[in-house]
Amino acid sequence: MSQARGNWLLVGLLALGVVAGCSRKTETTVPQSWRSTSYQGPALQKLLIIGVGKTHERRVLFEDALVDAFASEGVVAEASWRSLPKVDPLSAEELRNTIVAGGFDGALLTRLVEVDVRKETGVDPLSASPMYTTYREHYDQAHGPSSFDPNSDYRFETSLFAVEADQLLWVGRSVTVNPTSVSDGIDSLTRTVARTLKREGLVSSATP
Repeated sequence: MSQARGNWLLVGLLALGVVAGCSRKTETTVPQSWRSTSYQGPALQKLLIIGVGKTHERRVLFEDALVDAFASEGVVAEASWRSLPKVDPLSAEELRNTIVAGGFDGALLTRLVEVDVRKETGVDPLSASPMYTTYREHYDQAHGPSSFDPNSDYRFETSLFAVEADQLLWVGRSVTVNPTSVSDGIDSLTRTVARTLKREGLVSSATP
């Protein structure tokens, strides 16, 4: 092999390495989760997605991404912002009326927080609050001071409720490692959550 050809090959390999490094895939895992052992009902088939973000734009981005992620698993879900496009916190009555009108049998609440995972404590399902109380706690925490740092790991808390019994079925703390952007982290999180809940049999495709 000539020296010139070898140099061009080296340059090509280096270029491929740079491209591969720039296109790294953000990974999300769920190292902590809890599941109710008392629930005897069927898997949930129609979910209302309630994302709690620092801004309305981030809420829309997250809810739409999670709807798409569940659709890829064959599960019907709807973003709450379409029925409740409010910036202020939603009331218990607003949530309840939307759930009844839409015929939802499940509600998924997720708190979008940007927190270094090493500063968080473990899941304590015994202190889990009812659905609306959980939503308000998430809202207040998400609207506290925070900033995005791509050099940190981020933890999201997701809670799945059976609407009829207002029963918490599953809560998980997921870790998204070094996302390149907010949208990148949300995409990784939503795909992981939807896949996990489908695999555990807590959600399913609608019965024909």
